[in-house]
Amino acid sequence: MRAQTGTWSAVLLVTLLLGGALLGAPSQASAEGIVTFLQMTADRCPESGACEWRLSCGAGGPEESEMIPGADARTKYSVAINKGLAIRTFPITIHCTAWEDDGWFGTTWEKVGSASVEAPAGGDYKLTIANREQGTVSIRMAVDSLEIGPAAMPGTAAAAASAARPAAGKKAAAPAKATAPRTLVGAFIPQKNGHAVVIGLEEKAFKAKVDELSGLGLQIDDIETWEQGGKRLWSGIFRNSPDQVQLITGQDWDKFSTSWKKLTGGKMRLTDMEVYPGGGQNLFAGVFRDLGESHSLWVGQTRKDFADKVKELAGFKGQRLLDFEPYGSGTATLYAGTFRVDTLATDLWTGLKLADFQSRVNGLRGKNTQIIDIETYKDGKDRIFEAVTRTGPAGDVVMGVDLNTFAKRWLEMIGKGERLVSLESYQE
Repeated sequence: MRAQTGTWSAVLLVTLLLGGALLGAPSQASAEGIVTFLQMTADRCPESGACEWRLSCGAGGPEESEMIPGADARTKYSVAINKGLAIRTFPITIHCTAWEDDGWFGTTWEKVGSASVEAPAGGDYKLTIANREQGTVSIRMAVDSLEIGPAAMPGTAAAAASAARPAAGKKAAAPAKATAPRTLVGAFIPQKNGHAVVIGLEEKAFKAKVDELSGLGLQIDDIETWEQGGKRLWSGIFRNSPDQVQLITGQDWDKFSTSWKKLTGGKMRLTDMEVYPGGGQNLFAGVFRDLGESHSLWVGQTRKDFADKVKELAGFKGQRLLDFEPYGSGTATLYAGTFRVDTLATDLWTGLKLADFQSRVNGLRGKNTQIIDIETYKDGKDRIFEAVTRTGPAGDVVMGVDLNTFAKRWLEMIGKGERLVSLESYQE
C-alpha cells in the first residue's frame, strides 16, 4: 500500500515545514495539512483510441498548479499524479481543471471543465470533471489534516489562558506556571488513504469532534489520553470507514466489562483501548468497531503472563493482538489487551529501554514487519517502551519529539507516503 515517493518538490516541502511553526503555537484549535492528488482516471474518452489530457488543481485560492502536463489515457485508464499542495486551514475547497487535446495535426487544448469538492478535514476525496463532447475524468485525492488544541501546548499563552480560565461566577486563578512540554512518539506505516489527526482536546470537545467527523464518514481509529494542567486531554486518529464505530470513556472496570459484553454480543469488537487514573481508580475507554470474528479481552495480567497469553491465543485460536495497554495498579504494572482472529501475524515487544527499543525499530528496515501500536511508561527511574508489530511493509517511528517538531515530522512522513497509526505521549 505504499503511496507516492520522491514526487514532492523541495519548494513544497520547505513551505510545509515553515507552516509547522504556526502549528506549534496556535491561539485556538487549528488545523492544517496536505492534499495529495493520487491519480486521474479517464472515465469517458471521445477519441476512438486514447485521449490526451492536461490537469491543474488548487486548494483554497483560485490559483492552480499543473498536475499533469499532458498524458495519454484510454477509458478507465488511470494516470498516477502523486503531487501535493499545502493546506493552511480547514475546511478547504479543492478544485481542478481538465483539458483534452482536440487537435488533428498538432496540439489544441480544449477545456473539458472544472469541478471542486469541499474538504472539512482529512480523508479520502474524489471529484469528477465531465463534458459531453470532450469526455470525463475523475481525480482521486488523499487529504491529511492535523488539529492541535490550545491546551496541549504547555508554556504558551493559549495553554496558560485555557488552564487559568475560571468557572462562571468565580475569580480568575493565578496564571499557571509553564510546565515541561510533552514528548510524543508516533508510528507511521505506508498507506495511501488520507487521515485526520486531532491532538489535545478536552473530553467534551473531543467527543464533539468524534461525532462531527463520524458524520463525514471519518471514524475514530486510535485514541490517546493524558492529564495536563489539571485537565484530561484526548487525541485521536480518524479514517474513512463504512464500519459502525462507538467510543466509550470514563468507565470503571465493572461498567466497562458490562459495556464490552453488551457491545460485543453482536458484531462489535474492541479494537483500541486506554486505561487511565481517575477518581482514585483506573478508568477504561475503548473504540468498538463493527467487525465480527472470534475475539477476546484480557485485563489485569503481569508482563510475563500477558506475553504468554499473546502467544497462546495466536497459536491456539488464531487471535492476534490488536491493542494493549500497560497500566499502574498499586505498585505493580499490569496489562490489558484486546484480540481478534486475523491472518496477519503479530508480535509483542515488552520491557525495552530506549536504546534497545530504537535498535529493534532500526532492525525492521527492509523487512515485511510494521509497528502498529506503541506504549511507554516509567518503571522506577527507567522509561520503558513497548510495541505491537504485524506483517506488512515497514514504516517509520518518530521518537521523543515535542509537539512542534512532531507536526513537522508528520508532514515529512506524509511526503514519504506514510501515515500515522499510533500516537503516544509522555512527560518526564
